[in-house]
Amino acid sequence: MEISGYDYIIYSQKSFFELEECIINEIKLIWENPIIDKSIEGNTTDKIWLFIAKDIEMYNDDTIGYGLNKDKEGCFSIIADKVSFEDIITVSIDNDRKPTHDIRFILDNVWSYTLVLPEVIEDSPFSMQIYNVLTKVLSTNISLNDNMNTIQKPVQYFVGRKGKI
Repeated sequence: MEISGYDYIIYSQKSFFELEECIINEIKLIWENPIIDKSIEGNTTDKIWLFIAKDIEMYNDDTIGYGLNKDKEGCFSIIADKVSFEDIITVSIDNDRKPTHDIRFILDNVWSYTLVLPEVIEDSPFSMQIYNVLTKVLSTNISLNDNMNTIQKPVQYFVGRKGKI
């Protein structure tokens, strides 16, 4: 069986542990009794993998992997990983789409959320629905920044599709 799936990555300072219950509750609005297989990689809690299926039949179906079933639904994963990195992204702000400047990101102890979906969000209403669940949870939660004593929305950055895994 070929492993399929499309990855979307979102960065946030929100810890997975702050969001886990809310994410699961949102998924239960789509599927009443989903199968949620949670695993923690290694001996730390810095990388968590949720594999989600509608029911036991979908969970045990090795023939479609991350593909869609006849109802145009499929298994998906959320991989939460605590990361630190530095990156430069070149962007265009004019209509000619020529690179105009770089944006430098220096992030320490942020969470990377990799969403593995059965189809690209542009082609699948189901994949778009699941993508919207995660972005909604990440963008609507508000946290207290202890260092500055101010309320802030989570910082997010959508990197985009990496392609098939």
